[in-house]
Amino acid sequence: MIARGIVTEISAHSIGRFLREVDLKPHRTRGWINSPRDAQFEDKCRDVCETYCLAPERAAAGIQTRNIDEMTGVQALERAAPTLPMRPGRTERREFEDIRHGTLTLIASFDVATGRVTYRLGPTRTEADFAEWLVELLASRDAATHRHLIMDNLGRCGRRLGTLEQTSHAGPHLREHVGASLRVELVTEVRVRDG
Repeated sequence: MIARGIVTEISAHSIGRFLREVDLKPHRTRGWINSPRDAQFEDKCRDVCETYCLAPERAAAGIQTRNIDEMTGVQALERAAPTLPMRPGRTERREFEDIRHGTLTLIASFDVATGRVTYRLGPTRTEADFAEWLVELLASRDAATHRHLIMDNLGRCGRRLGTLEQTSHAGPHLREHVGASLRVELVTEVRVRDG
């Protein structure tokens, strides 16, 4: 208004009143993502839901169902000062500043039937890291164990498993540590659209 020459000055109170009158909240925003429609969405969704539902029954037959995901760029933070406890008339106070200790990558696996979580923390997020972790995970049971792995196809996990056999550092590790009779079925998670 001032830039347009409508008024020479205006108070913050007046601006707030004008915005309330027309129900505008410029301090609030909401984002969205336009993901392409997947023609096979229903089939994939049914497959994933069925895999989760059948996990207990399959576990009784010796078939393991695991959900695998990774979180990259996890910041290792420490408060610059200790938190000050609550006192009468005062709320607990925390230091705003953090001391940064770099970032970590978390790769985790959730056994759907038992609820057991296995994980690995590391400084990098390469295919070699994922392959080494997968070797450890698969070596924890008999190589003949049939497994259903549920992974997010948008993250690196799904792409990595698909290329493990072709990757020079992954294929030999898997066969060497787990054996030639590796039985893994990949179940790709589908992205559920909001609204």
